[in-house]
Amino acid sequence: MKTNKIIRGIIVICLLLAFSQATSAQTKKLKNEFDYEVNMLICYGQSLSVGGGATNGKSNFRNILSFQGGCNEWGAKLDLSDTKAVQSFYGNRLVYLDSLKGKGWPPVAAAAVSWMNLLEEENGIDMAKTSNHFLLSTPGYHGTKIEKLSQGTNFYERLLYSVTKGAELADKESKSFGVPVVFWVQGESNIEDTEEEYLQKLEKLFADLNKDIKAITKQKKDVVFISYQTAPVIGTIPYPSKEDPRNYSDSGPSFAQLKISHTGKNIYMGGAMYQYQYGDLWHPKDRAVVGIQLGIAAKRIISDGDKWKTFAPKSHTVKKSKDKWTVHVRFDVPVLPIRFDTSGGHYHNLNGKQPNYGFSLVNEKGEDIIEKEPEIKNGHTLVITCHQNPKNAILKYALNGHYGGGNLCDSQNIIIQNKGADYPMDNFCPAFRDYRIK
Repeated sequence: MKTNKIIRGIIVICLLLAFSQATSAQTKKLKNEFDYEVNMLICYGQSLSVGGGATNGKSNFRNILSFQGGCNEWGAKLDLSDTKAVQSFYGNRLVYLDSLKGKGWPPVAAAAVSWMNLLEEENGIDMAKTSNHFLLSTPGYHGTKIEKLSQGTNFYERLLYSVTKGAELADKESKSFGVPVVFWVQGESNIEDTEEEYLQKLEKLFADLNKDIKAITKQKKDVVFISYQTAPVIGTIPYPSKEDPRNYSDSGPSFAQLKISHTGKNIYMGGAMYQYQYGDLWHPKDRAVVGIQLGIAAKRIISDGDKWKTFAPKSHTVKKSKDKWTVHVRFDVPVLPIRFDTSGGHYHNLNGKQPNYGFSLVNEKGEDIIEKEPEIKNGHTLVITCHQNPKNAILKYALNGHYGGGNLCDSQNIIIQNKGADYPMDNFCPAFRDYRIK
């Protein structure tokens, strides 16, 4: 009997030591996962950055922090000139998001939930028990152009004020503070800007935000900017109906958002939007998808330190056999292999299979010269057979947005749990219109 008690005692001690070591290892790992104890995530833009319904009471918020009035400055109609309202919203201390009554939070909450899901599943980190936190902010405004979100405007100042208050309240608790990422969710109100017009505005905005945020937080690392791609609308769009369509001459922001991910420092493409189920011209029925795909990208870029690849054509070769030409277009892709998804699922293009999977190859006369449906080879290369020499032809993809779109996606194959439901998420190739075959 005495021997059994000794053995049981030794087992208990071993288990306690193992637990202590695991906890210590986890803490060490967390120091590599986060730069700050309070990490402010900002989702800035227009209607798809604000609103609610991206999470609910079934979402697992773990240890997400919040201002006393929540994580949605837009929803609170916060006016910085109203001293009483400002004090009521920010409060005197940070609280847990889960302690607040409202659970239907905006997309930034879904981004945080997604990020934490992956940290738990992939890194074995119990996010509910760590000393590292997310603090959320939604300072934009619905139906707003980028000009009204830029430096010197009310909404820009509201963003900076929230950063200031976050830093102040974190310091009050002796916690380090920084802004690792700003999610950019805007473009619909500027849809008829040219690509170059919108690109210049976006470059300036991101540069201003990076400088002004760092001036407040004193962080050494640049802010990471992750944008979605506004679903393109070009030409005649059957909205609100086929009998009463709208006409758009351009969709410049869609392509500027893609371009800046290639040319900008610390700027990334978080994902296309045409593959989701829409309730009207601009808005997916479930705003959770906005935050979820941005949160996945943030996890890869910031926590994992991955060189996140913009899903886009990288290089090409042209081959000829008898009277047929083939164009072999190699893609950069987040997760190989690329594939055509024609399932028509809620998160995989409800429109189902598109003609040539959403691709067109247009010659100098404006004619589509694709002879048969494209194929995929080696998991990264699109092969297009043409009935004439494709030199100087322009490869285009998914230009009709969520009224058609395309079927090219990667093999990310991640399931995010949010609102008590599973969200199967792959990366769809963003729309593009100017890849020239040389």
